[in-house]
Amino acid sequence: MPDNKFLYWAGIASVPLLALVISNEYKARRVTNRKPITSFSAHPEAVPIPTSTLFEILMWIPNIFSIENPTNSVKEKGLVSRWSLLGLPMIDLGGAEALDFLSACERQKLLAQNWPSSTVDYLGNVAAVKDGAENTFHRNLISGPFKQPLLGSYVPQIEEITRVIVSRELETSVMDTVDVAKRITISVMLGCIFGIKNITSADLQAELSEWRLHFQNYQDGLFSVPIDLPFTAFHRGKQSKEWLKQKSILLMKEQVIEWENSGRNPAFETFFVQLYNSKDEFGNPLDESTIGDQAMLMLFAGHDTSASVIISLVSFLHDHPDALERVSQESYDIFGKEPQRTMQYSDLNKLTYLDAAIKETLRIRTPVLRVLKKTLTDLTFDGYHIPANSSLSFNIAGSGYYYGADKAPVDQFYPERYLDTQHLEDNQLGFTPTLQPFGFGKHSCIGKPLALMELKTVISTFVRLVNFKKVKPHTEFTHFPIAYPKGEMLLDISSK
Repeated sequence: MPDNKFLYWAGIASVPLLALVISNEYKARRVTNRKPITSFSAHPEAVPIPTSTLFEILMWIPNIFSIENPTNSVKEKGLVSRWSLLGLPMIDLGGAEALDFLSACERQKLLAQNWPSSTVDYLGNVAAVKDGAENTFHRNLISGPFKQPLLGSYVPQIEEITRVIVSRELETSVMDTVDVAKRITISVMLGCIFGIKNITSADLQAELSEWRLHFQNYQDGLFSVPIDLPFTAFHRGKQSKEWLKQKSILLMKEQVIEWENSGRNPAFETFFVQLYNSKDEFGNPLDESTIGDQAMLMLFAGHDTSASVIISLVSFLHDHPDALERVSQESYDIFGKEPQRTMQYSDLNKLTYLDAAIKETLRIRTPVLRVLKKTLTDLTFDGYHIPANSSLSFNIAGSGYYYGADKAPVDQFYPERYLDTQHLEDNQLGFTPTLQPFGFGKHSCIGKPLALMELKTVISTFVRLVNFKKVKPHTEFTHFPIAYPKGEMLLDISSK
């Protein structure tokens, strides 16, 4: 118990009060026998979104972060619902139609980011909390690591990181999938993006664990109630963020000294050297705090989300032996059964079935379920009036859930539904218009190319290294704040 008992008991007493702050404004209603109306101004026929009772919203809250809730809500009740969290009215949109509508609104510049002010302060001076020209500037600021030739150079590094970490697990024959996936993805971020050399060496394992601990505190703080008291997750998160920022700044200084002595082109250097050579909106060098904030955004966006997909895909492949056999055989055909040939960026396009398996994983178990937006003008969607300055919550997990329903049941893991390329229209990375797990518009994930490259490299390497079997056949997942197993997911592994 903290030394200040008054603060401790005050915190305990505040829990029921927080529940009462949730207002009585949720209702989902199916729109029937009417052609949906989608426009960028209030339509004369648009109706207000109905509200409901406090009891109804309290009954609904436990399912808000499940995959099934958004999809079933859309299927059974319609595309629009209204609720309120911490006194802030929130309009929830679901389904592929909502994705089309919001994407069009983004192109028309009718939406803005909608982070709470405490989250904006917590994240700092980064693209995720910016709009308009500021957002574009900050996205360009951190885009260097996701462009060629740097992007392609990461593939051999990611393969080596995966090989070393998984090979160590073979010594015990039992692998904690969550722990290994997180070690791989944070090693990729620190080794490839942050430029820490020999990241998998035994000498750096203690430091790697420290980075992971502080990152976990940082993430827990971001998704906690923003009460800055010594015993709260929010306070611990802020302290860990400062630790992470200071470590990042030290790395930058070390790498800048090495770069200045080398005379190399900064465009081909590490993320930190690129930031050091960048300017802010006013043409001034970036200050250390801004550089630290950019580093935190990189970690937050690129570590846990990638680990989540790795874990889910390994689980799906275990539960579907035919799919595992196809992924493994495809990797053998390209690289051989002996894991000696180094992977290259050009190899990744050949992994077509693995690519489909990744898409199927993202369809069924999207790491992040929702995106938040704010309307800048009156809108109409599905016959409902959405006033200006409304907060929108979009069920990104449900938007592509029904893709390929004509090929297999939507609750079935069936990568083959993505092998018919004539349906893959929308973008350069081959996602369908309705499957956008990396978000959409100006706040979409800028690290999408790195994430897909990392997933292909890690899984292809993993299936060539080991045979694996779950210790417990069934794995239950939670979906907030990011999709992860509830507890451990242990695998019995053996060398191939």
